[in-house]
Amino acid sequence: MLKTTYIPTNILVFHLHIFQIKLKTKKLTVLIVVLVLVGATFAVALFQSPKTGKAAPFKLKNLDGIEVSLEDFRGKVVVLDFMATLCKPCIIQIPHLSKIHDKYGDKVVILSISVDPNTDTVERLKLFASTFNITWTILRDTAKTSYKYDVTAIPTIFVIDKEGYIKFKHVGVTEESTLSKEIDSLLK
Repeated sequence: MLKTTYIPTNILVFHLHIFQIKLKTKKLTVLIVVLVLVGATFAVALFQSPKTGKAAPFKLKNLDGIEVSLEDFRGKVVVLDFMATLCKPCIIQIPHLSKIHDKYGDKVVILSISVDPNTDTVERLKLFASTFNITWTILRDTAKTSYKYDVTAIPTIFVIDKEGYIKFKHVGVTEESTLSKEIDSLLK
């Protein structure tokens, strides 16, 4: 005769509950891993992918009210620095740009473009330039140039070659050594 073992219902329910928790934990772990991988993919695409192609033309006024056009600098390497005075990483970017300005002189043009023309008035930008010893051109983005360049965060740096093509894009603080490497390749 077959012997049957009786297992109390509460033990079966307990084991079933433990199994369900383990299954939910595995599903949650897989979901978290997938979300992290998707997020990392988007972050790399957003922050590190170079936007190449022809640089969008623009005409903006400098702090003296003189209109400046990207076309004015054809034949030179141009560094575009999209920034704002209230942006702490933008302030951290300044010494790196100063080193570039000192190193390359008139071989490279640096244009800092404030993306916040409502807050960054001409007077505020002049004070900012004076405070941080900025000797290159600062422009106010009153023409939505940042949209043309798909700037989604600041600081964002673009390096444009002598023919007007974007060769480098970086979101966040860009080290002087990284900029120098990109610029050197374009000055050859």
